[in-house]
Amino acid sequence: MMLAFSVALLRLPLFGQPMADAHARRRAFLHLHARQRPGPVLVSTSPYLESGDRHGQSVDGHRKDTKDVPTSEMTSIIDAIRAALRSSGEGEISISAYDMALVALLKNLDGNHGPQFPSSIGWITQNQLPDGSWGDGTTFGDRIISTLACVVALTSWNIQTNNCNRGLLFIQENMWRIADKEHDWMPVGFEIALPSFLEMAKVMGLDIPYDEPALKEIYAQRDRVLTQISRDVLHDMTTTTLNKEDAVHLDWEKLLRLRSSDGFILRPPSAEDTATNQTGDKKCFDYLDGIFQKFSKTIPGIYHDVVERLWAIDRLKRLDISRQFRSEIEDCLDYIYSHWTPDGTCEPKKSQGKDIIDAATTEEVFNFEQYMASKAAAVNAALDRALPLRRPESLVESMRYSLLAGGKRVRPVLALAACELVGGDVAAAVPVACAVEMVHTMSLVHDDLPCMDDDALRRGRPTNHVAFGESTALLAGDALLAFAFEHVARELGSGGVPVARALRAVAELGGAVGADGLAAGQVVDLSSEGNPAVGMATLEYIHVHKTARLLEAAAVCGAIVGGGTEEEVESIRRYARRIGLLFQVVDDVLDVTCTSEQLGKTAGKDLTADKATYPKLMGVDGARVYAAELVGSAEAELDRFDADRAAPLRHLARFITDRQH
Repeated sequence: MMLAFSVALLRLPLFGQPMADAHARRRAFLHLHARQRPGPVLVSTSPYLESGDRHGQSVDGHRKDTKDVPTSEMTSIIDAIRAALRSSGEGEISISAYDMALVALLKNLDGNHGPQFPSSIGWITQNQLPDGSWGDGTTFGDRIISTLACVVALTSWNIQTNNCNRGLLFIQENMWRIADKEHDWMPVGFEIALPSFLEMAKVMGLDIPYDEPALKEIYAQRDRVLTQISRDVLHDMTTTTLNKEDAVHLDWEKLLRLRSSDGFILRPPSAEDTATNQTGDKKCFDYLDGIFQKFSKTIPGIYHDVVERLWAIDRLKRLDISRQFRSEIEDCLDYIYSHWTPDGTCEPKKSQGKDIIDAATTEEVFNFEQYMASKAAAVNAALDRALPLRRPESLVESMRYSLLAGGKRVRPVLALAACELVGGDVAAAVPVACAVEMVHTMSLVHDDLPCMDDDALRRGRPTNHVAFGESTALLAGDALLAFAFEHVARELGSGGVPVARALRAVAELGGAVGADGLAAGQVVDLSSEGNPAVGMATLEYIHVHKTARLLEAAAVCGAIVGGGTEEEVESIRRYARRIGLLFQVVDDVLDVTCTSEQLGKTAGKDLTADKATYPKLMGVDGARVYAAELVGSAEAELDRFDADRAAPLRHLARFITDRQH
């Protein structure tokens, strides 16, 4: 059973207290299903952004607003989610009362009277909630159907009357609540499974309000679903509709043709349980028994939870809180991608039936990761070729030491993506991408010098002046700046880019470095240290020039080389300015929330230098709100472009927001 995940989840009791037992509580977080997906809308009030960029952000219809959430509660929420993600193991979801009931209904295959898995009965009797229900204590839909299933299972063996009576009382007193619950928060397949168990309960003579008005809509939903499904199709191919095959009354002898050689059909464990119950098939039983034994004689809700993890990542990104879980998300992505096939993916990793929504969501998560990796690799190779080791070796080694030190390569990727956005040949923008990275590297080398920020650590290694000496580092930075313009002028000139475009790109890059760009921002930054009068206007001036201007130049140069129109270039300029400021806002937040080991550079250096930063002027939470505004207004500038071409730049804005170093 999967649950929709939205901001409303933050109000659940699970996330209002510390995470004492992560494994026992995983179900509420990881059983996810997104039914609504409106696009993000945000509000921007920056004095350096054009007026009119006002948008309100929502996720699944809920406005995203965390400013009123106490810090202690937010910390508990983050800890709970992190613990849930880290407890995923080999893809198992926490124990499902519903699926335990299905297993308990399975008769002994040897023909003896009694359950095949008697320990499942014991689990059911020992895990009834205080109010008489079974299932997820925070999710009514799961509780009502799990309670009904457990009562039916116990009654089928005529045992544990007290447990049954308490469960029946819960059903009698709460069945009417179905009408009050939002459809998006009901378990997937609820409208099919609930009527099936009600029919079984009626045959057993259980005292349940079968004529409850709330059930009429459930039956109507079931009828609508089943009338739209061809039984022939269900018998001929694996589809995700079989998630509730136990309630659809299919020909199980025909369905056995769809199982794999090891007994897998579609959605373990419920599919295999029902197949075993209906046919006695040994392969299905062996597969089910393997799961039962693996999980200490219990049954998880689904195994393995490939796309359950995917929904979790998707929700975290849409809620704009994924930056808190970078390493956990990377682990999930590694797991999901290891089960990706050319045909797509589905809930459990062995499924032959691939779901278009699951596959599309997987593509959405993975394409940008692959895009960034491929573009960064291309830039790294081009930089290595552009600057081979030569005399004087000490100078060139110093240049290569910083230039080829890795990093996110956001600026060169931005140049390549902007070129693609306007329909240009990305190969033509590679010289621009390399030149931008050379200029950026120069700025880092100089910024780390004792006369500037006097940093000892950069990208997890000693800074250039620590490794090569202050004078060599200074000259290496100068040489990188000069070589950037030499390289871009030479390569654009020989690469077929029209002269007018090449000259305009070179001029744009030059403007980003000098007295109207990086140098201007740096000098104001230095002069502002220790000045308590520095406010938002000065802070924005510093970072529009020092940080955003080079990102802006990267994007604009890529668009110019790609042949973009004037209107397209200016839209891209506004987009890049916003993500440039976003980059700095996130950088400032990380500086006060992460360690030096996490960042790969000295943490807290701005605080030590008494610099004005966004967290210092706005608070950490205020800075994060501002970052969200910048993301929304940046993405709005991309609306005029082809959606597929704009996708990398939309993801880039979120990547900058989510980064952890």
